[in-house]
Amino acid sequence: MRISSVSRLTDTPVSTIRAYETWGLLTPPRRLENGYREFEAYHIAQVKIIRLIFGGFLNKRLRALSMKVLHASAAQDWEVCKRKTYEYMQGIQSERKRAMDAIDSIKVASVSKQLIYEMDLAQSHLYTSEEAADIISTTKGSIRNWERNGLINCDVKRYERRRYDDIDLERMKIIDLMLQIGFSMACIKRFFVLFDEGKVEEAIHSIESTPKKEDLLTAADAWIQTLIIHEGHCKEILGILQNVNNDK
Repeated sequence: MRISSVSRLTDTPVSTIRAYETWGLLTPPRRLENGYREFEAYHIAQVKIIRLIFGGFLNKRLRALSMKVLHASAAQDWEVCKRKTYEYMQGIQSERKRAMDAIDSIKVASVSKQLIYEMDLAQSHLYTSEEAADIISTTKGSIRNWERNGLINCDVKRYERRRYDDIDLERMKIIDLMLQIGFSMACIKRFFVLFDEGKVEEAIHSIESTPKKEDLLTAADAWIQTLIIHEGHCKEILGILQNVNNDK
């Protein structure tokens, strides 16, 4: 079929399909003797998958997982594509859980007017930077950057190994959530200045002056809704892959 047919069947502009091909996201179509490119049924599946993957903003972690889906699709390795789609969906679900955990921490603080939770620090676990990064699904470098920006206060002597308690980890969850939503370090720091003074409600609403024009919980809810939409996209991709296998 011609590219115009692919465009019509996927509701995608011809120029966009050509861009996908240039980016290496489509299997190169074969050339006919008259010079025209001949597209196959699997190209329709590939375009649909690309559009579902590109359908909205996601963070760096999830984008990396989604690109693995696209590369497997372009290679027509449908079994790998299916496996990578499941991994991508699991990543979305994990991101959603992290966001919901951070929101719970904020809500608990809002009710109790405490920093995070009423915790017995004597029984609190202590974590290395590697362990903390693994739990939060971030990097040691990110945690150190949060410290340099004054978002985390880790009292440690020179050459002493950093340790983080459970309250530090709850704080990291909130920082990570705010960064994923798109707030700047300066905005997050302003939030925690009020938060640490026990002015949690003021902290939540302190970001209304930012270009987002919404408070933290509203923005967080929108982020979770975006993740839910992309989880639905993953299910659509799995349906497309099922049809591709049935058409073999």
